[in-house]
Amino acid sequence: MKISLKLVLFSFFLFIIFSSTINSIALADGDTITIGVLVGDSHTRPFTRLNGTDNYLSSKMPEFTFNIVPLDFKSMQDGISSGEIDFVVVDPATYVTLEASNGISIIATMETVTYLPPDYVDQDATSFLGSVIFTKNDRGDIENLADTTGLSFLVVETPSKEGWWLAKREFTEHRIIPESDFGSIDFKKNPEEIVNPVLNGDYDVGILPSGVLERMYMKGQIDLDDLKVIHSQTYGDYPFLVSTRLYPGWVIAKSPQTSKSISERVSVSLLSMPFSTSSNSGIGDVAGWTVPQDYSPVVQCLRDINEGPFKDKIDLMATLERMKYFLLGILFLLIIAAVSVFYVNNLNSKLENEIIFKNEAEALLKRKHSIEKTMLNISSMFTYPGDVDMAIDMSLMEIGTLCGASRAYLFIFNEDNATMSNTHEWCSKGVETQKDELQDLPADTFPWWMSKLKNDEMINITDISLLPPEASAEKEILEMQDIRSVLVLPVFTEGNLIGFVGLDEVEGTRQWNSDDFDTLNMYSTLMAMVLKRRNMEKSLRESEQHLRRVLEGSNEGTWDVNLKEDYLIFNKRYADIIGYDEEEIGHNFEWMKQHIHPDDVDCAVSAIHNILSNTTNMGECEYRIRGKDGKYRWVSNKGKVVEYSENGEPLHIAGVLVDISERKEAEATLLAAKRTAEEASRTKSEFLANMSHELRTPLNSVIGFADILSEETFGSLNDKQQRYVGNISKSGRHLLSLINDILDLSKIEAGKMTLHPEKFEIGDSLDEVKSIISPLAHKKDIKLEINMVPDAITINADKGKFKQIIYNLLSNAIKFTDYEGSVTINVILQDKSVRVEVKDTGIGISKEDLERLFKAFTQIDSSSCRVYEGTGLGLVLVKNFVEQHHGKIWVESEFGSGSSFIFEIPVDLEASSPVFVPEADDRNVEGFVSEGARCSIVSRNKGIEYEMNDRSLVLVVEDDLKSQEILSFTLNDAGYDVRFANNGKEALELAKELHPFAITLDIMMPEMDGWDVLKNLKKEKGTEDIPVVIVSIMDERDLGVIWGAFDYFVKPIDREGLLASLERLKKLSSFEKVNVLVIDDEPSVLELMDSMLSTEGYNVIVASSGKEGIEKALTSSPDVLILDLMMPVIDGFDVIKELKKHPQTIDIPIIVCTAKDLEVHEKDELDKNVSFVMQKGIFKKQDFLSCIRNVEKLSAKAEKE
Repeated sequence: MKISLKLVLFSFFLFIIFSSTINSIALADGDTITIGVLVGDSHTRPFTRLNGTDNYLSSKMPEFTFNIVPLDFKSMQDGISSGEIDFVVVDPATYVTLEASNGISIIATMETVTYLPPDYVDQDATSFLGSVIFTKNDRGDIENLADTTGLSFLVVETPSKEGWWLAKREFTEHRIIPESDFGSIDFKKNPEEIVNPVLNGDYDVGILPSGVLERMYMKGQIDLDDLKVIHSQTYGDYPFLVSTRLYPGWVIAKSPQTSKSISERVSVSLLSMPFSTSSNSGIGDVAGWTVPQDYSPVVQCLRDINEGPFKDKIDLMATLERMKYFLLGILFLLIIAAVSVFYVNNLNSKLENEIIFKNEAEALLKRKHSIEKTMLNISSMFTYPGDVDMAIDMSLMEIGTLCGASRAYLFIFNEDNATMSNTHEWCSKGVETQKDELQDLPADTFPWWMSKLKNDEMINITDISLLPPEASAEKEILEMQDIRSVLVLPVFTEGNLIGFVGLDEVEGTRQWNSDDFDTLNMYSTLMAMVLKRRNMEKSLRESEQHLRRVLEGSNEGTWDVNLKEDYLIFNKRYADIIGYDEEEIGHNFEWMKQHIHPDDVDCAVSAIHNILSNTTNMGECEYRIRGKDGKYRWVSNKGKVVEYSENGEPLHIAGVLVDISERKEAEATLLAAKRTAEEASRTKSEFLANMSHELRTPLNSVIGFADILSEETFGSLNDKQQRYVGNISKSGRHLLSLINDILDLSKIEAGKMTLHPEKFEIGDSLDEVKSIISPLAHKKDIKLEINMVPDAITINADKGKFKQIIYNLLSNAIKFTDYEGSVTINVILQDKSVRVEVKDTGIGISKEDLERLFKAFTQIDSSSCRVYEGTGLGLVLVKNFVEQHHGKIWVESEFGSGSSFIFEIPVDLEASSPVFVPEADDRNVEGFVSEGARCSIVSRNKGIEYEMNDRSLVLVVEDDLKSQEILSFTLNDAGYDVRFANNGKEALELAKELHPFAITLDIMMPEMDGWDVLKNLKKEKGTEDIPVVIVSIMDERDLGVIWGAFDYFVKPIDREGLLASLERLKKLSSFEKVNVLVIDDEPSVLELMDSMLSTEGYNVIVASSGKEGIEKALTSSPDVLILDLMMPVIDGFDVIKELKKHPQTIDIPIIVCTAKDLEVHEKDELDKNVSFVMQKGIFKKQDFLSCIRNVEKLSAKAEKE
């Protein structure tokens, strides 16, 4: 046998040597050497760049003719197999593939041209290549490989695909699977067809071999600055853009049948080929050849991405054809081995092992199936409600029988884990129970056992005698039960140890196996769920019992509806509230619906709908329901969803029903009382308004004529006459003040008194009041002082009301202070409030009189104060004004020692008081209220153009003849012509006919009141621009503002104020308007600016964007420009830059009005180009107008210079 084996091996080696010799001789005898170059269908560059190489080789080896032919991969593989191809020029990946499949061998590595512009590395050639991954330079969303998922890729499909495969390895190593993570992958034949689709945005990312981009750049086809390289890499002086590792480049390799001597001569010739011989016209062309490089990185790359020889199947027939002689020898050896006894025995042995393994697997599977079946049976015992204890006993029997144990049991700890008891036990036949002996055992007597259980460890004792010394207590009790081996697992619920389950063996020691462990582990988990559910059910039953006791003892009816069965259940109190016996009530909603009051059915249905569909799943309704006696009673019903299905559908709703009949009766009583009180208040208000009119109308005439007489217009008066006329005017004004106080008090009580907060200096207001009150103090030689800490205090409050508070307190102090006394005002700024004290040296107030100080129409009841006139309303108004400012006022005084009236109000009163708006729905709600005791009101007319003559015409609309006479005298004396209208209808006709310079208008007139007249004047085209000055007994300045009056005066007529207002009108009518361009993207801001500036006589031009603003600035030549900075597309900074470029707009004054928080550099830029910067929401109207006027002055001064 040994001799035969040696003979076979010797024959085999002879066969191998003989076949190699035949091949070598065949190659040596040929006079043509064929070199195949790998190309694609349309990609022939690898072939063309070798032009001239065949001639060079022929010159070096003249005895041969070299022929270079282009081949695709299949043709090249067939040519190698058939012996028609002697050498191949291929890319590295194809070389690795053909080396594995066809046995080719490398003889040289190609070097390629790297001519590059001066800004690249100066190098002539390289033998390495890589792949470049690129996108458009402006794709800020693509910075690294991770950003490319979901994007579209365009890849060059050369025969080798080296650009794609090298890049694919990088993606794969970054956990990106191109086939699933890319949005799409398309291929192009020509590498130069990849770039432009990516630059045009047709694809997101392109992949090319390194050097292609540089070659296209050199040809002027692309600009490299338009591209961004993703995952860019740098390798020493490698000159090309690259995103991957570098790999050795293209190779020339010999076929297996090419002789070694020829391949060596070709290799030497190529390595010595001069640079000039190659076709080196550009980047990527052959520059020469170098010694073979290490291609193991290429092998690793293809292995990592499962490409090349690691993916494609080898053609069996081609392999057989190529290796037929070799395989014949192998076949001979296989035949000998196949008939050997050793091989047969080996197969038999293997078969026996497989049968044994199969039997063991089947036994294991059967065992697992038995365990699963047992656990399934045990689980089913606890699926349905029933006796849990019995189910536990039966489950222990199943576990013990399955594991073949002597005993199976469950221990449960008490609530504090202080004791444990054997609650359930099963024993096999012949084994005594230990359950009764194992009750209420102290847990701390078994420290070793408890430590294991608390740490969630299994107790696996195969032999009790081997327990450690620290388990002596456990050993003792186990030996008492004749236990030899034990297996125990703890039972936890929500992280708390509640017990343990175990198996005992009493007949001998036992090795517990993995099946025992798994079975007991599953059972302990099941017991945890069972015991948890039992505890929850116990707690639920206790809660239900407690709740039932509470509900039965409460005064509320409870109900529950099963929506699936449409069935209502309720308690007895529910039936009592409705007024029926329990058995008389239907158990569905339809019965309830029939007994609900018809007017309340929709409410009840809506409540049910809210319960079922609302996000809070709650609903509530109050409705009337009819009882058995036919009477309706009020109930409140509230419910919510208490149970849902697995799909989220409501299954049960529950709620409570409460009898609210008594509450509803009380509410009805309160409502009736409220209506009675409101009616009484309305009647009082109407009475006060009527009395005010009836009293103030004659007072207007009395004071007016007295003032005319005092001016001696119709002749001089002697001293006595002057004194009498003065007394008439003084008494009239005193009476008018009293009436005004009463009206103010009625407004406060009716809640119609509103505040108009504004920022002002307290010192200025005190000086104004002091100038008015000083004459009263001088008459009694009273010293009047003001002290402030600090010297300047600014508050946000109603300035008019603040001055009225100070005036009333000062006049009161002067009134009750004797001659040569003193009155002092002390003002102190506190943390968030200001404290004002008015202190006098007067008669003081007794303790019993202090409580009556702030009561209306009440004076201190003593003979000493009866000499002082007054109504007692002043301090009442003061108290109400202070409280409206969220402040407080109090008095410190002793009889005979003077008094101190002290009040505190917040420094910053939020402007949250309700603004009174008329109920009319068609009146123009626009205008502004200025500072001061008198309210100046302006309309939104775009300009006032009247024919001015020496005597401007004023139309007086007044139904009272005495008031007509006073107004006529006042206006004629000032140089105005006057026409009268006795009613509203006549006023409208004369306004259209005469188109007067101005109209004075009374409000309270018969048939058509002044408001309707004003409304119609502003609606008519011919009269809308006529300024209207209201002169009325009614003090409703706010309405005048809203309805577009120019000014407002309260009778008696303020002659000087009226004439000043008309003079202001004259100035406005002759004013040369200033054009103001407002640029803002907020419509509300544009409307506000238009209203604010138009009323001051400015011509307003608006633009809602930066682009529109630039256009209007160039075409309308505004005098002033108001600009917002924060606008879309073209912001305020861009507008400024553009306007500064044009000669006609460069000098336009600019006021920036913005809500933007400016940075330092932004402030610096604005300081150079704008006149003023104002913050939106901070400045007031007067501040803004002052700013514009300052800009006008600066502009006018610049023009003069």
